[in-house]
Parts: sequence; C-alpha cells; structure tokens
Amino acid sequence: HNPDAAGFSFVQLIETSSITGHLVDKNGDAYIDIFSCKEFEIEPVKKVLDKFFAPKKIKVIFLTRQA
Repeated sequence: HNPDAAGFSFVQLIETSSITGHLVDKNGDAYIDIFSCKEFEIEPVKKVLDKFFAPKKIKVIFLTRQA
C-alpha cells in the first residue's frame, strides 16, 4: 500500500471497450485510460474531461493498436 497513491479507482465497461481511472486523494491527480475497439475522435473526449475535472494541465498519450 502506497499512501501517496491512495484514492479511488473505477472501471466503466462500454460495449466492447472500457474506461478506467484512478483519482489520487493526496495531490488531486487523475489518471484516465480509454480503450476502444472502434476509432473515435479524441478532441470531444478531451473537452469532456476538461469540463468535468478542470485540470491545470493535461497529458495525452494516444496509441493506435493493430488488430
């Protein structure tokens, strides 16, 4: 157990995809992973996350996997 990483984790299943995340209590960091078998536009997702979390900064890693 790492008290610096303590917080809440979640999983949301969406058809053949999922959204997972971890919210850190101590520093307010949020780590969100979105996995989709279907292509999607990243900008609308960033706008929703920005509106909901109002982060000071966002780091995006967009990975396209080969099926």
